[in-house]
Amino acid sequence: MRLLPRRAESLVESIIAITVITLSTTAALVLIQTSIGGNRVIGEKVVALNLALEGIEAVKNIRDTNYLNFASNPEECWNSVNATAVSNCATRDLMEDGDTYYLKRNLRNEEQRLLWTLETNSAYGDISHYEIYDSSGSTVIAEMYAQSGLESFASFSLIEEDVYTRVLEFSENDYDPDNAIDVTSTVSWENKGNTYTVSLTRTIANVY
Repeated sequence: MRLLPRRAESLVESIIAITVITLSTTAALVLIQTSIGGNRVIGEKVVALNLALEGIEAVKNIRDTNYLNFASNPEECWNSVNATAVSNCATRDLMEDGDTYYLKRNLRNEEQRLLWTLETNSAYGDISHYEIYDSSGSTVIAEMYAQSGLESFASFSLIEEDVYTRVLEFSENDYDPDNAIDVTSTVSWENKGNTYTVSLTRTIANVY
């Protein structure tokens, strides 16, 4: 039986085949890259939401601390900023409509280590990621994010660039302006030239 010779592929067919393979590979790589970029942004949004929520909780912490320190005059002291005595609550800065703050934490002060303070500053500080080491300085026992104004010491080590910025803005509560304020915690950051923002708004009231 006589075998017929195989027909050789033409140059045009070869070019078409190579083009199809190239386009398929490129599309797959673009899809993978987009997926990785999307996952990164999602992860950053989770961190930003937690930082925004932390801002809200910090304001609640300030209100609760004021009540513990100045329970004899909760009407004037509940929303005071940096008050040191009941007598000066009314004369201190208050968390009022139109105010804008950033959070500050002083970790050198043993008694105030877990407390936040509000500071007014036109250059709102970025939030940095810190590692907390044990006494040996070699084992990480915790990690934390802290905003500009953190007074750190030897056991803290900055481990990455500042990424996020958090701002707390206060506005008058429509239903009870004398005993409640609305606070909006906004966190913004950049990723490859794009700016992202998340905001949370909660009502902080004098509940005492």
